[in-house]
Amino acid sequence: MYEALRIIVTGRIQGVGFRPFIYSLAVKHHLTGSVQNNRGRVTIVVEGEAAAIRKMVKELTASSPPLSKIDQVNTEQVPPAFYQQFTILRSEETSDSLPLVSPDAAVCEDCLEEFSDPTNRRYRYPFINCTQCGPRYTITKRLPYDRPYTTMGEFEMCPLCRSEYENPLDRRHHAQPICCPRCGPAIKLFDLKGKVISEDHEAIKGAVNQISQGKIAAVKGIGGYHLVCDAFQTSAIKRLRQKKNRPQRPLAIMVKSLDDAKKYCEINKLEEEMLTRPARPIVVLKKKADCPLPESISPGLSTIGIMLPYTPLHYLLFEKNVECLVMTSANLSGRPISYRERPSEELASMCWIIIETSTFPSMIQSFSLTAAA
Repeated sequence: MYEALRIIVTGRIQGVGFRPFIYSLAVKHHLTGSVQNNRGRVTIVVEGEAAAIRKMVKELTASSPPLSKIDQVNTEQVPPAFYQQFTILRSEETSDSLPLVSPDAAVCEDCLEEFSDPTNRRYRYPFINCTQCGPRYTITKRLPYDRPYTTMGEFEMCPLCRSEYENPLDRRHHAQPICCPRCGPAIKLFDLKGKVISEDHEAIKGAVNQISQGKIAAVKGIGGYHLVCDAFQTSAIKRLRQKKNRPQRPLAIMVKSLDDAKKYCEINKLEEEMLTRPARPIVVLKKKADCPLPESISPGLSTIGIMLPYTPLHYLLFEKNVECLVMTSANLSGRPISYRERPSEELASMCWIIIETSTFPSMIQSFSLTAAA
């Protein structure tokens, strides 16, 4: 039996690849109709065989994108309009529902695979992302979550990125931060007087060299700066504490992988799951009896806070045998975190060089990097 159904979905369903997901389901079940973002909800109209529609609705809730969170699904029968195909409509701002902005998410495995592939055009590109990872909340200026309303709106997509963005079957369909080395943000290494020392991968190489030599780096990630140093160099940790005016409180560290974290701490299954969540939280873990990390990281404590890399940029810092990094918010104790593209005098007082990106506009919503000594 041929019928038509209107489906209203609410929840965290913007910026997570939900519309392409619905498109793929419609194509899979040979249905026609449309899907559209409204403010705070997604409206779907599907037409076709009743059995196929039921299967689609079941899959919609059972296998939605990993970053999505469906709160409610309402359906109603509507008269068929006899659509010829299934289409993704432009977002509309007519709904009075409360929109939920998707949180930022750590780089996914698919992007990491491309990031590590020398034949891929995004090889070692620090801002690789797709619908399942990358910045969301921190680049959003206003809703609905569409490219023009994000800080990435100032970067015009190259033809290759545009073709991915517009292809409903591509992993990057409507990935609003989509970019590549040809059209996206770029990294520069500055001294504290604002002079460019190097750019792109040479900038990263320069920062890694500085860290290896015991320098303190200010790394601007999603949302603001971190102060970074080699976790095994006690003199660097001492200077960092002095500059931050943080004499005793524990410092968090970042390690490249879960296996590396297990070198230093006892980790159970729940803690392992927490470490690898898309949010990449800092997890407080019990240090092993033979933990080689300096006592000065968490003085007098049997625990230490550990996190895993959450941006491609972080992975690039773990080179030249850098195994473990102290990573703490770039602010004096009690002061707000630095986040602007051009670091403040206060931030400069805590480091020697700065790695920065010609990236999103100056706002707390940013996605970039900085390093210093």
